[in-house]
Amino acid sequence: MKRFWQCLLPWMVLAAVGSAQTRLAGVHFTHQGPLPEKGYRVGEELYLPLHLMEHWGWSYRLEGDRARIKVGEEEVEALVRSVSGRQTIPLRIVTEKLGAITEWTAPDTLRVWATIRAVHVHDDKFLIESTLEPSAQMSVLRCPGRIVVDLSGAKLHPTALLDLVPQARVAQWKEDIVRVVLETDELPRDEMLSVIVRGKNEKDVPPPVNAGGPEKRPPPVLPLPSVGVGQLALERETDTQAHLALRLPKNPSAAPTFRRPLPDMLEILIPGDRFELPADFKLNSKHVLQAQAIPYNGGTMLQLQLARPMGAEVAASGTGVTIQLLRPSVGDGRLAGKIVVVDAGHGGHDSGARSPKKDADEKTVVLRIALALSRKLAAEGATVIMTRKDDTFVELSERAKIANRNNAHLFLSIHVNSNTKPNSTSGTIIFYHKQDAIKQLLADCIDKEIAKVSGLKSMGAWSDQRIYNSGFSVLRNTTMPGVLLELGFINHDKDRKRMLEKSYPDDMAEAIVKGIKVFLGNGKG
Repeated sequence: MKRFWQCLLPWMVLAAVGSAQTRLAGVHFTHQGPLPEKGYRVGEELYLPLHLMEHWGWSYRLEGDRARIKVGEEEVEALVRSVSGRQTIPLRIVTEKLGAITEWTAPDTLRVWATIRAVHVHDDKFLIESTLEPSAQMSVLRCPGRIVVDLSGAKLHPTALLDLVPQARVAQWKEDIVRVVLETDELPRDEMLSVIVRGKNEKDVPPPVNAGGPEKRPPPVLPLPSVGVGQLALERETDTQAHLALRLPKNPSAAPTFRRPLPDMLEILIPGDRFELPADFKLNSKHVLQAQAIPYNGGTMLQLQLARPMGAEVAASGTGVTIQLLRPSVGDGRLAGKIVVVDAGHGGHDSGARSPKKDADEKTVVLRIALALSRKLAAEGATVIMTRKDDTFVELSERAKIANRNNAHLFLSIHVNSNTKPNSTSGTIIFYHKQDAIKQLLADCIDKEIAKVSGLKSMGAWSDQRIYNSGFSVLRNTTMPGVLLELGFINHDKDRKRMLEKSYPDDMAEAIVKGIKVFLGNGKG
């Protein structure tokens, strides 16, 4: 499809490179250091194979598609997901339920810190309240005399309760060490230091140690909170849609954006001040299984785990963010019985894009893919209508009319790409029309599957308005969910070599069918 790449600016290419894909990533856990094996990074989440939890002494039991995870006296629940053929749990969601702090560090390592929620220091006792378990070491320094307690693998919570005698102080000494200092000439005793591990939701706080009355200790020091509490509410829900409202302590500093690292997961990026969801938060929704607020550069990421893939519309409102979830009207989980129009681009006198060596042209490459796709769709029970089955030319307007006349459920237009500078750009792009949430969902689902088998870089799912303000004719003039697939650059040596391989049409066709089935609700991807 050579016609639009001549005007595609470099920033457009760069903007798409960040499409999230599954990749291996490590975990550095509190003071225990790195895990011996890696998990899987998907977007901003780290999916951890179940058996790796045993490395920290955690246990679990499976109940259907969920795992109940026991950590000390705490128990939390998480959805189990199959990633790269292995059963995994979302580690960021689990550890933050336990009250931990998590953050991605380069290269692809998730750091997990225990959270120090309260420090009580009096003349004969250090009492530390923490989520998870830090490593606590006590030492003595002279000139001047000090007892020092270092809590490794931990961070001091911004709203931690500091109940201290005047001679004591607490600070985040290093990135992963909270230091507590008591100025005294006395030698410490072993029983002076106690660390209590409490869950994030524990409300009971022990009385201050050795407190004999107000005259013996100052009142607690409570720093001003830097993290607010957001309120996520389900305002209305039907079988086909859900409307959520997120009310924030402060309005976002810029418009929220969202991405779909997995077909049934949304990550809504909200710039501005950090926020958390209430500790007892529950969302009684049949479409949204789990919601989690995760720290993100410049703000917070609201991660939604869905029961099935749904389209999404996200917008800032006067009080926060609104989220509209839409289930495809054809998304009944069945491909059998669907009418699908497969459109092989160009044809006849219109060769489409050509390789610099004149050894391949677009019309021939895409017809091979379209024929393979038609066979696989038919094998699934779909009724397939092709706009062309051979080397003939069909007008753009007629391609859309074929789909509309036949009341098709889906429209798939197959192309390969080109630009003005050979070997400068490589990869696949799946286009949807304007900002249509359902068509974007279809594009996302197909993109995720193609990325697994193409052997080429996925440049992601793009709105066709990034090329033309009015969008592409075949997408603009069709009334059903549809996408235009650009399956590699014919003027890039790597892409062309792959698209000319005998297996390429079948590989692409199989991936497209899998993506459609995920879109329809018959598969997870």
